[in-house]
Order: sequence, then structure tokens, then C-alpha cells
Amino acid sequence: MSSLVKRILLFVIVTPLFGVIILFLTYKNHLILNLIITASSIYCTYEAMQFFRARGLCGRGYIVLVTAGLLPVLTYLELAGLVHVNLVYPVFILSAVLLLAKEVFTRKDSHLEEILPRTAANMFLLVYPGLFFTYVIRISGLPAPASYLVVFFLMIFLNDAAAYVFGMLFGKRNRPLTPISPNKTMAGFIGGFLTSIGVAVVARAILPDYIALSYPAMILLGGCTGFMCITGDLIESGLKRSARVKDSGDLIPGRGGVLDSLDSLLFSAPVYYFLVSLLLQ
Repeated sequence: MSSLVKRILLFVIVTPLFGVIILFLTYKNHLILNLIITASSIYCTYEAMQFFRARGLCGRGYIVLVTAGLLPVLTYLELAGLVHVNLVYPVFILSAVLLLAKEVFTRKDSHLEEILPRTAANMFLLVYPGLFFTYVIRISGLPAPASYLVVFFLMIFLNDAAAYVFGMLFGKRNRPLTPISPNKTMAGFIGGFLTSIGVAVVARAILPDYIALSYPAMILLGGCTGFMCITGDLIESGLKRSARVKDSGDLIPGRGGVLDSLDSLLFSAPVYYFLVSLLLQ
């Protein structure tokens, strides 16, 4: 089965599945979706750790993995009203302190030279992807959350699909968008970018009772989200190139690892959340 067929099958299966979860399984502030996001945060962090381990870095994985699960859970508990204070950043800082403290109490002189690169790797992994995933959960705390969640995921999934199709059809003679990812072309970038804007405009047209933003605001939202979607994909490609690996894993046929499928979502979620929150004021 070709990679293209696998990608199409995955898209046809996953997109409706997410639609059902978001629109119909809304129990307890989208509990099922947020459990999936939490599990994805842990697994994507594990995959990202392999990039650094391929270069001999990242020696405190269990703290990083626990934090990757705690941050989304604490975000959900806050939005659900079960915790009345924002504990995400205190836990984030505490995890950073623990990671730094463990380096101070190393018992081997040979490990001293590794403190700086290992600490940098672990600090990065506290942010990416765990902290970024919390903003996907925060979208479920917006007014009319199901509508904004559906629009967000459609922007991401259709952007990725359009970039792939436009790149195949019109990108053969294009220069690569960046040396980081030679397969990403300007045609694919434009196709994905315009698709995210198109999703925003169509959503505003068919969901006027649920999408409270104006057309210009939705175009801005679609453009910024679409740009960050492509940027997130390129950033993960850069990490893989630096680690000298092709994919983050092999769990998903035709896509590679879970992080390979969700990299676009990670950088888009904070921008999408903050823009919607700002534009709704």
C-alpha cells in the first residue's frame, strides 16, 4: 500500500472520529478528547526524547514524562472547575528545579561536561510538546467550545492534506520552502495556508450562531493558524534532521510517529487560543 493511500485512509478515518468525539462526547468539558490529548502529550514527549537520545542527551526522562502528563491534566482540572488555581506553571517550574537539582548532585566527574547540553534538552522537552498541548485543552474552555474545536482541527487536518496535494500537483518544479524539509514546497505552503483561511470563512458562514467572530477576524485567525501549522511541521522536521532520523516513530502507518501527525497542531494551538480569546473580547 502506497504512502498516499495510507495518508488518505488515515484522514478519512481520523477526521470523522475527531468530529464525533468533539460534537457528541462532550461529557465533563470534553473529557474524552482531553484524555486523548493527555495521552498524546506523554507519547509525543517520549518520541521527542528519542531525538535527543540519538545525540546522547536527555538523561532524566521520567521527570519530563510525568510533567508532560501533569500539565494537560492540571489544565483540564482548572477549566472543569475542579481546581480553582492555575497550577500548570508552578508544576512546570518545580519540574525544572528538580531537573536542575539532579544535575547538581551528580556523583560522576565524567558527567559534568554533559550538564549543559543535557539540561538544555530537558528544559526544551518540558515546553515541547507538553506545555504546548495544554493550549489544545484550553480551546475546550472557550465559549461554544465544540464549534471552535471543530474549526481548529479542520484547519490543521485540511491544511496538512492540502499542502500534501498541492505540493504533489504543483510543487515538482518549485524550490524547497526551506533546506530543513526539501519535500515542502511553496505550492504546498500556499495551498495549506489558503485552505486554513477557507475553513475559517466557511465555518463563519455556516455556524453564525456559534462562531461569534466577524469575517475579517476569522480570516486573520485562519491565516495565523495556517502559518503556524506549517511552521510547526517544519520545526519538527528540523529536529528530526538534527537527530538524523526519518520519523519520530512508526506507530501510525503512512505518517510515522504520533508527533509526526500532531506537530502542526502544537504550534497552532497557542496562537489559535490566544487569538480567539482576544478577538472575542
